[in-house]
Amino acid sequence: MKLYELTTDFSDLFDHFDEIDSWEPDTDEDGKPIDDNGNVIKDVKAYKEAMLQAWFDTLDGIEELFEDKAVNIAMYIKNLRSEAEQIKAEKLRLAARQSQKEKAADRLEKYLLDSMQRIGRTVIDRPQALIKIKQNPESTIIENELAFIDWAGSTNHDSLLKYNQPSIKLNDVKALIRKEDKENVSSEQRVRFAHLERKTVLKIK
Repeated sequence: MKLYELTTDFSDLFDHFDEIDSWEPDTDEDGKPIDDNGNVIKDVKAYKEAMLQAWFDTLDGIEELFEDKAVNIAMYIKNLRSEAEQIKAEKLRLAARQSQKEKAADRLEKYLLDSMQRIGRTVIDRPQALIKIKQNPESTIIENELAFIDWAGSTNHDSLLKYNQPSIKLNDVKALIRKEDKENVSSEQRVRFAHLERKTVLKIK
């Protein structure tokens, strides 16, 4: 298996990490994934995992002080987090623009529909656009949801209603487990099928 040639320079090394992380195999004429030598890759996921492992092995082999290596990794992580935040902000900005454009289109569509109905036109056929008024399939309108639910439940029409799955109040479960721990409640009387777990995380500032 031919792996990426990773240098001992951190900037180059992290550039290669991006390449490996986004890597997708080429395919042969039969559509099968192949490596750089044209050999068919039987397990693409395992092949990529091997490339990533080779990257980490190279990282481990760099002759640097541990703290220097850790700081370089932390700086790269901070850069990735920053890029992710920028992408997130851009997605929110684009989502807001999308919503604005859709609302503007809806307003103009309503205006055009009202105008055509007012003058009695149902079709406008031009090379640039075909505009046609048509009837959509029937849709169900519930005038009063609470009144409908009460009516359906009291007249043997429960089949018209959809009941949601109960949700668990996680904060209340946590409080109860902590209370049981504090009071040394016996195992037979304790909350079942739930426990508290503390995860170890890495903080980078």
